[in-house]
Amino acid sequence: MECYRSVLSCIGTNAIRVCPVSALIWKPVCGSWQRLSVTPTVESMLLTETQVEVLVAEWGEKTSDHFKEKADEVKELLIALAKAAESVGTKDLGYSNRFKG
Repeated sequence: MECYRSVLSCIGTNAIRVCPVSALIWKPVCGSWQRLSVTPTVESMLLTETQVEVLVAEWGEKTSDHFKEKADEVKELLIALAKAAESVGTKDLGYSNRFKG
């Protein structure tokens, strides 16, 4: 049982390190896992199993959404940079043509 609690705690701790959104999901539940006794009841094990399944599904969804948002932000930034570079290139070409003319 100690190993099971340790694994759940480790998953929660590392999930938080991977994605800040995870803290909202994992921190509140980690405490409940610590309450599992060394000699748990069938009911407490089934409840924990259900909590873990729901939690992992929610974590996957929220983490995926978080990284999609970050990817969209990066994409918007790259588009803005490309437009700025294009504008500078166009102006540079215009100035170059004036000096040649």
